[in-house]
Amino acid sequence: MADSELFCTITSVQQDLISITKNENIMNDIERCISCWDYNKTLTLDQLKEDIKQAVIEIKEVLFPGNTDMQINKLIYFVVSWQIYDFISFIIHRKFSKDDFEFYEYSKKFCNNNGTPNELGSTFYNVVPNSAIVELSMLNTKRTVFEKLQCLYSVYDYVFVDIKSALISLISKYSEKEFDIPIINNKEVVPVLMAVILKSKLFYLISDIYFIREFGSDILKENDEMNKIYKIFEECIHKIWILRNHEQDLEQPKNKGRTDKVEQNLNVCETIDFVQNMTNNKEDNRTILDEENKRIAMLIVSATTDNLTDIE
Repeated sequence: MADSELFCTITSVQQDLISITKNENIMNDIERCISCWDYNKTLTLDQLKEDIKQAVIEIKEVLFPGNTDMQINKLIYFVVSWQIYDFISFIIHRKFSKDDFEFYEYSKKFCNNNGTPNELGSTFYNVVPNSAIVELSMLNTKRTVFEKLQCLYSVYDYVFVDIKSALISLISKYSEKEFDIPIINNKEVVPVLMAVILKSKLFYLISDIYFIREFGSDILKENDEMNKIYKIFEECIHKIWILRNHEQDLEQPKNKGRTDKVEQNLNVCETIDFVQNMTNNKEDNRTILDEENKRIAMLIVSATTDNLTDIE
């Protein structure tokens, strides 16, 4: 299991801060410090990441002078990122709006086609756990890296437990070794997890994954198990993109009679094919480029047929 300290909410952080400082108003004090920081003028995500780190240091110096406990830094970081999350997410969503939308559209397509894990990879378990879908659908409502990682961890746990339970049932039904604990690797988990991701129809998945990676790098370094689970989600998303792009390539129309440029520098075979396509092309819905290519085709025909004499 991942470290329990990773699984915290704004309420638990507030309680921890009050316990450390004996100050019931510590959250208000931190919020006042944040309000003095004009973070809305930060132009880039890289700069914002550095500014958050600096803000944590300065808030600690003001409210916790002389305290060297690094746990306080983590708690302050949680509060700061929670407070300004709307601004962070706005910048990230703007950066990844196209990717987010395309992933969402592919998710809808997968759901409309009643997609299954077996379509995404080889696995004996061809069921998508509803509990995992419900949990993952809440990912974008989480305001901090901690909370988003907890969400991913829970989703993975739901999937893993479901697969393990199914495997135990199979063993107990068809094998005498019913007390053996089955070994499950990620080859079984990944297709199911991919299906969960797609069935959740997340509108900001790419943005959320970027947020975790860029603003939670220190957390991931300190929590090896959580980092492994995060990497599995990255792998799933990467595989989904590959499948999506492959399907798009297969769906591209083969329109040999049309072109988006004026043809030139063709070899002999290409020239023959080009002339045949353009001379056989129907008049309907022609563009200016089509007309120009038609004119070139006629010139080629004229140049290769005029002045020819019959050879006896």
